[in-house]
Amino acid sequence: MYALCTMEAKVDDIVKCYEEYIGGDAKIYASPGAPNSGLNKNESEVVDINMYRSLVGKIMFFVTKIGPKMCNAVRDLAKHMSNPGDPHCKALGRLVGFMKGMKIKGMILRKPVDLRTVSLVDSDFAKDPVTRKSVGGELHTLGRCITAFSSRGEKSISNSTAESEYKSLSSGGREMKFLQMLLKEIAFVKTPGILFEDNEGCEFLVKNKQVSSRTKHIDIAMHTIREFCSENLEGITRGAVVRISSKENTSDICTKNTDIETFKHHEEEIDNGFLRLRQKVFDSGLADKLENQKLLGGMSSK
Repeated sequence: MYALCTMEAKVDDIVKCYEEYIGGDAKIYASPGAPNSGLNKNESEVVDINMYRSLVGKIMFFVTKIGPKMCNAVRDLAKHMSNPGDPHCKALGRLVGFMKGMKIKGMILRKPVDLRTVSLVDSDFAKDPVTRKSVGGELHTLGRCITAFSSRGEKSISNSTAESEYKSLSSGGREMKFLQMLLKEIAFVKTPGILFEDNEGCEFLVKNKQVSSRTKHIDIAMHTIREFCSENLEGITRGAVVRISSKENTSDICTKNTDIETFKHHEEEIDNGFLRLRQKVFDSGLADKLENQKLLGGMSSK
């Protein structure tokens, strides 16, 4: 309860600071970023840089704690700490307005369905208008609870949507492997993981190890996901990649400012403890089906 009150106080402080700066009330918005928008490099006069840095810094602290829904918006703002302009201040005002109308929910205790790592990954191809680098997003869950999330620009330029999605999937696999190793150490269980991805070409790259003219440039570091999804010497596979529709891929809001209807759809999924994801993995029998087919190497989560 103390942590919750602290986060509520953080939001109140952020809103108060912004309203003092603009000398009025912040307008409430339904989403953290203007639909289908992105921030470019400032080419005009720099605004109050101290105010901008202070507020963005406070929001970043809040987001890293309990704000996966805002991670893309604050990532975009944080890129312009040294040279913010009017468009950046306007985007900051929208994010603050979303936080003002946001209701911070109390801690909900749920019995884990299974100690199984389930992740959603996505990528927005060539998102940066200057560098043309893509943005990757990840949501990692355990027992319907978020364990980690991220929104970050990829380190290199991708030549296709499938390649950018593949990079995000590889990053997601590394995070999932860490969580599995942690669970094995503290809970003495081996948990098969499921990585949901909405790109068919990306899924093909994981399962087909053939090198072609369109894939030979992909760095070795990205191919760690192939090892993660292949049997080791003990006949164990740590995880499997499963297709999911773009509409149901909640990590979409970690890569871009979606339209309000899409954002609300994913926001509801996060706030309700990933009910639809649970239905897809457990209630539909997907997890059992994968294990019966030995795609997960017979690993036990019991």
